[in-house]
Amino acid sequence: MRCSCKSADHGKEPLPPFTYNSSDGRPKATIEQALSMSSAEHMQRGPARPWNLGWQMNERNLVWNDDLKLRLIKRVAAEELGCREEDMEERLQSLQALLPDMVGRLPSMKPKLIAQLASNPQRLANALVQLKRMFPGANPALLVARRPALALQGDLADVDAAGQQLRDLLPGVDVDRLVEAHPSALDVASFRAALDEARRIMPSLDLTAALNANPDVIFGFQRGASLIPYDPAGPDSDPPYEDLPTGC
Repeated sequence: MRCSCKSADHGKEPLPPFTYNSSDGRPKATIEQALSMSSAEHMQRGPARPWNLGWQMNERNLVWNDDLKLRLIKRVAAEELGCREEDMEERLQSLQALLPDMVGRLPSMKPKLIAQLASNPQRLANALVQLKRMFPGANPALLVARRPALALQGDLADVDAAGQQLRDLLPGVDVDRLVEAHPSALDVASFRAALDEARRIMPSLDLTAALNANPDVIFGFQRGASLIPYDPAGPDSDPPYEDLPTGC
């Protein structure tokens, strides 16, 4: 991380107030202060001249906590949307209000995914309303937090159809709870294959009771090409990204 100061040819100038001295007397800047600089300040400063003096913080002394990760992600997401960081902060607050279950996962998410989710809060809200109508017993915010692509694909008719197929397939199972816990069950063909494998291996197993007691049970009966992937702890898989709008 480099910060520019006046050239030695212009005499010594007082260092910016956010610097500190290392044990050997060299001036340094913390990454928190560097990341807190607004995008407007970056634009006003422009690229540093190659003959300027500078100082650098040793990366070994840097601790990448969630707060720092989120600041960096916010900056990159703002660049993806072509807007100021201040505007991105407002969009991020709207995103967190709509998807509170995703807040703890944001530092581990890809900036482009965050930018896509935050680019159109109204579309996200509409998707949550539709998912709640389709699965009234599920938490739609948690469902999207586990499978963000559900909020990005636009038309959810295929999701609605998959939910109905699951209800027909499992009349005694709480499908809303099942889908909330494992959105990958919406891939009905693979889910059906896993059920068939469970019946083959354990013919006496009461699948209805097992699925109602613990929806995870089906994931113990996967094999070959019909494996249903576990939903990741964080939404780090690439959804079908749309073209990002420019400007906020």
